Amino acid sequence: MKRKTLSMSVILIIFLTFVVGIIISLYFFVFQPHIQSYITKLIEVNSVETTKHLTSEINEKFLIMSVQVSSTESALNSFDHFNTELLDTYFQNQSIDSLIESEFVLTDMDGVIYYTYPNNDLIMGHNESLKSYFLNASELDDVYVSKPYKSIETGNEKITLALKSTDYFLITNIDLSYLDEIFEIAIESDSQKEMMIVDRYGIIIYDSSSKNDDIQLPLEEFQTIRTGENNVIFDLNYDNQVYKATKSTIEQTDWTVIFFQDSIVFSDYASFIQIILIDFIVIILFIVILLLSIATYIFGKKITAINKGLSEMAMGHYDNSLEHSPVRILNSLSENLNFTSKALIEYNQKLNQLAYFDQLTGLYNRESLKLKFQRQFDKSNFNILLINIKRFSLYNESYGFDIGNEILRNVAKTLNSVISDQDIIGRLENDKFCIFTTSESYAFIQKIQDCFTQSITVGKMLVNINLKYYILEHINQDSDFDQSIKNLQQLISQEKTSMKDIHVFKTESSDLYERQIDIELSLEESLVNRDFRIVYQPIVSKDRPNEIRGFEALARWKHKKLNVISPLEFIPILEKTNKIHRLDQFVIFESIKEIGALSRRYNKKFILSCNVSVETILWDGFVDFIKSSIERLKYNPALLEIEITESTIIRDPIAVKSIINELTSYGIRFSQDDFGDGYSSLNYLTQLHISTLKISKNIIDHLCDGYNNRLLVQTVIHLAHELGFEVVAEGVETPEVLSILVDQGCDFIQGYLFYKPLPLQVIEDVMKQINLK
Repeated sequence: MKRKTLSMSVILIIFLTFVVGIIISLYFFVFQPHIQSYITKLIEVNSVETTKHLTSEINEKFLIMSVQVSSTESALNSFDHFNTELLDTYFQNQSIDSLIESEFVLTDMDGVIYYTYPNNDLIMGHNESLKSYFLNASELDDVYVSKPYKSIETGNEKITLALKSTDYFLITNIDLSYLDEIFEIAIESDSQKEMMIVDRYGIIIYDSSSKNDDIQLPLEEFQTIRTGENNVIFDLNYDNQVYKATKSTIEQTDWTVIFFQDSIVFSDYASFIQIILIDFIVIILFIVILLLSIATYIFGKKITAINKGLSEMAMGHYDNSLEHSPVRILNSLSENLNFTSKALIEYNQKLNQLAYFDQLTGLYNRESLKLKFQRQFDKSNFNILLINIKRFSLYNESYGFDIGNEILRNVAKTLNSVISDQDIIGRLENDKFCIFTTSESYAFIQKIQDCFTQSITVGKMLVNINLKYYILEHINQDSDFDQSIKNLQQLISQEKTSMKDIHVFKTESSDLYERQIDIELSLEESLVNRDFRIVYQPIVSKDRPNEIRGFEALARWKHKKLNVISPLEFIPILEKTNKIHRLDQFVIFESIKEIGALSRRYNKKFILSCNVSVETILWDGFVDFIKSSIERLKYNPALLEIEITESTIIRDPIAVKSIINELTSYGIRFSQDDFGDGYSSLNYLTQLHISTLKISKNIIDHLCDGYNNRLLVQTVIHLAHELGFEVVAEGVETPEVLSILVDQGCDFIQGYLFYKPLPLQVIEDVMKQINLK
């Protein structure tokens, strides 16, 4: 064990050494250039700050001097500055900065000296007008600063200040020897730095390096340096040597201060700091390796002890106690893990029970049935049997949910005992049980019914269980569980009022229901997009087929998915969804517009017949819609005939009669459509303002079947004529039927014998042919 611990320590040390090597390599090849750049930047920042400090000191000195000179000017202007006694008194009482010489000179505007302080008779009366400082000061409006020069008396550098006033010039000198004091203070922490000051003309006026005793030499790179940015590091070529330098500008005198240092010293300083940093990193890494090595050895001993304890436990020595607390913790952890593993197994079983089984009955739940549904296809085709307990809600309401739950458990137990091993049973919801079975439907149901002939005991009472059965046969492999159950339940909803206990549906029934759903879902979009089109079936005179009385407007719909949909399909759905009035409005308005244009084009008075549903005619806005459409399209109301059926009339006879009366007074015609279907009460014909009677196709189709049928039609035609109605026979398709109707005096014919329902463009062609004849 000790060898293993030692080996682990050696391996870890080798690994750590390898890591340290990588870190050092990364430092030299990746981080070192960045660190060196950063150190250099720090040194540059230090140099820049020194330059800023020095420039600020000089600016402050010159600002003080400028203020003192300006204050002297103000004082002189306050009294007679040509009065010698007053001038002596003023200058004797002034505290002048040590840098400003105590000598002041006053000249008149022509440059003639008229006063000196202290008195200097040697220069009194001299004319200074030709001196450079006087000429320059004359051109300026404020203080003029001359170029630096060496004093003959002291040998120090000086500058001359000349201040121009309204009627005199004030002249004094400033000693620049104070620059040495400022420089010494600025570089007291770094003796390697040097300073140079260059005036606005590029003349060196101060050089701390003393490399040029003649301070009036020009600096060759001055223009480039002067236009460069202040307070940044640049290379300075000076006296055949390259320096690292930074510069700043003294605002009061427009001088340039240059701080410079030997490039080699600059680089050496950066390298020195970098070496110190490397040494520090190596020492830290060494300490880290040492500490990790010690920790590895200690940790290795503990791991060895834990491993030994686990080995003892694996051999059955559970009473083995380990010395170190980590082992006891690990042992406790192992026990907790074992306990957790067992608990997870139990929880998983419970979750599986909750997820896939009904908790009340123990049968499969809906989710399980869904999974089993697809597996059934691998065995054979099968049927879905849905079972409901009749009047189950009554048990819950009368006896409570406990009794209801007991009934559900009993039914589930009984059903489970009846099914075969190949069948699958589950509880969908409430009292709905679902069985997938390959058995013949009726035989299987009879087998279930035989089990419920006797009453069952629930609590303290006997309960008779009666069931209803709904079977969806021949499930195919394209079926989906949710959709199949949904279709089955929707088919069940259509059979709610049926008294039968057994209902068998074919898969085709659900397909038909799906088609109806598709139609219903598409209606709204088609109504909005005006996908419906209008066709017109001509109504002709009985003995003159080319004489067209008018047209019946009919709606047609071509669905983009279901293709052509018959009105027999979509009209009942429109009525059920309360959307039929929107289609009726579309057909009436568009057909008035199209047939009105056709009538004007051929100078005819075609009667337009439009079918109107009971929902539309009882719609509150129907009368206003008809009137506004006629007025908007400028259509003759006498040429519009609204067709209503007997079912429309009997829905609300009083309301229908009121609407017919209002519209007939407006000039609109009404006809009774499909006369002969239903009860065909003659009583309504006498009470309503009907102008046309249309005999149903169902009667016309049987006209040739016998004498009674012919007599019935003849009686209807005769009675209609007696009441003043025109008669139209619908659905005439054979010459034999036409011959009988002509003999019986029918006024107009409508049917495939002459014309099918035609689009407007074909109607136009028909009219052109009639005109040619």
